[in-house]
Amino acid sequence: MIKLITVIDGVVAFKEYLGVVNYSPQLKYQINERSPFDVTTYIRKKPYHEDIIDITVLLSSSEYSELSDLLNSFGSFYLEFECNGVIKQFPVEVENLPKMSDWQRFGSEEVKIRFVSLYKTYQPIDFDNYDPTDPTDPTDPTDPTDPDTGQGYGSKYGAFYGNS
Repeated sequence: MIKLITVIDGVVAFKEYLGVVNYSPQLKYQINERSPFDVTTYIRKKPYHEDIIDITVLLSSSEYSELSDLLNSFGSFYLEFECNGVIKQFPVEVENLPKMSDWQRFGSEEVKIRFVSLYKTYQPIDFDNYDPTDPTDPTDPTDPTDPDTGQGYGSKYGAFYGNS
């Protein structure tokens, strides 16, 4: 079961799909340079995760249109799925949403969607007890207690990315 969680203006919505998840975690660095003293070694600082999540779901034309409208709206998106018996949840951005095929207009067809998740630390959010009026809103990328707020790659990439 794949759960797509959307947070738009403090309103949380859940949509569940049956499908297959291909999860490819990757660790990258904001600073990745060759050492000036030894060119065979790299200087790597400020690690972050850039995970690729490909999902394949069976959708009818109306379900595809609903999903397309949802993913093209403004807000934060989270994917929740089970991986090796553990439930994982990631902030995501849509990288690839294919066009609806002609055959899909008359029935259901497999749709492959690629999401990218960028984050510094893995911190799932308990959306069952989510309060948008809380000043420490977990879906807000700016932490009022963090002196480095506003640094990094910005709010586009999820709540836990970009702040040192």
